[in-house]
Amino acid sequence: MYAEAGLFCAYVGTTPGRAKEVLAIVRGELEDVADKGLAPEEFERAKGHMKGSLVLSLEDPGGRMSRLGKSEISHGETLTVSQLLARISAVTPEDARRASERVLSQPMTTTVLGPFERRALG
Repeated sequence: MYAEAGLFCAYVGTTPGRAKEVLAIVRGELEDVADKGLAPEEFERAKGHMKGSLVLSLEDPGGRMSRLGKSEISHGETLTVSQLLARISAVTPEDARRASERVLSQPMTTTVLGPFERRALG
């Protein structure tokens, strides 16, 4: 939980021989989102995923406690599940566009774990 900063990441798993191709695909997708935003169906699917993940996290006592702790740390208040769901529902495509523009305009870093030849990444 960062007060003035954050982390945006994309994870992929691939064989070393396809690393260059996969990185090009990920970069292309990120550039596409930065330039054009999300398609309406992608945007709604993402909101649905956020809501579903939140509700599923409530099945585990650790998940419930984690949610409460994060809420207190990040917002200084304990939000109910209904409040969180309402906040997710209130996000607009324009909100997402502004956030993607701000986040995806930052310099990117690539981390590679595992055995690979440096030349495999270009």
